[in-house]
Amino acid sequence: MKFLSLAPAMLALLMLSACGDDDASTNDTGSEDTGNADAQDSGSDDTGTSDGGDTGGDACADLACVNGTCDDSNDPAACVCTDGWEGADCGTLTEPPQDGLVLWLDADDPTNSGVVAGSSIDVWVDRTGTTRNLTAIPGGEPSTVTVNGRTVASFDGADDALSVTGFSGLTDITHYTIIIVGKGRGLNQAFIGGVEDGSSDPGLVIETSSGSNARFLHRTPPGTEGGDEILTSSGALAADVLHRIWAVRSFDTPNRRVVLHLDDELGALNGTGDADNFASDLDLSIGTAGTGDGFLNGEIAEVLVYVGARSPNQNPELVAYLQQKWGVE
Repeated sequence: MKFLSLAPAMLALLMLSACGDDDASTNDTGSEDTGNADAQDSGSDDTGTSDGGDTGGDACADLACVNGTCDDSNDPAACVCTDGWEGADCGTLTEPPQDGLVLWLDADDPTNSGVVAGSSIDVWVDRTGTTRNLTAIPGGEPSTVTVNGRTVASFDGADDALSVTGFSGLTDITHYTIIIVGKGRGLNQAFIGGVEDGSSDPGLVIETSSGSNARFLHRTPPGTEGGDEILTSSGALAADVLHRIWAVRSFDTPNRRVVLHLDDELGALNGTGDADNFASDLDLSIGTAGTGDGFLNGEIAEVLVYVGARSPNQNPELVAYLQQKWGVE
């Protein structure tokens, strides 16, 4: 009988215990809603601080991909660069801009240029994909040397040169730009020369000049006088380092017929000439003026010829590409 009398009491205790569990559960739920630690987690979810990286929206919003797209499939998100660009923000060129490029000679590209380190150069392939490849003068094949850890073409100053006939890239062109990375030792030694069809006089020359300077000449009709000419004056064309030689022809720009930059120096502007556009294709040469003289004693690393006027100030990515690749100013 005692056992039976205790049963209601035990039942009451069990019911009280169950009620206590319910109260605890209610308190736990309240803790998740209002507790400091969990409230911080909830706030983090609302702002996207944590989960933004998972969804990719906020992570990519904070990642500037200058020439590429953001990939949020991994953590952290990263830029996927378009062809020709590299770097964390895709802001560094790996090759020059192709728009308007009519000749591209790159000595440090054995796959596409035909230039192999340690060998003489029979043919220097134009990387624009045209048939404007330059061929060495028989017996005058330039050699290769290493400068700043990269392969460059080396010319002996006696008879080393390469040329292509019928170069049409500058025919009847009003504005053009020629950029050369190289160095020269001596006077009146040409990095590049062009002779119009049927002429024996150079119409285009970029060469070393007196006082360790550079000279740019655009002359047509052919002859030995006249034309548009400009020289640098700083005497900074040192023979032991590579330089960036940047020549621009802008026929219809007052006082800027021809412009010449030697590294960061701007040559004196010349607007007094009256030369016209090249009326015919050029016999284009590298390492000589193209008239059997003016052979270069020096090195050429890269040559870029563009249709259109491009200034260094307006093309900072191209300046950075040359600086990073060749160490030029």
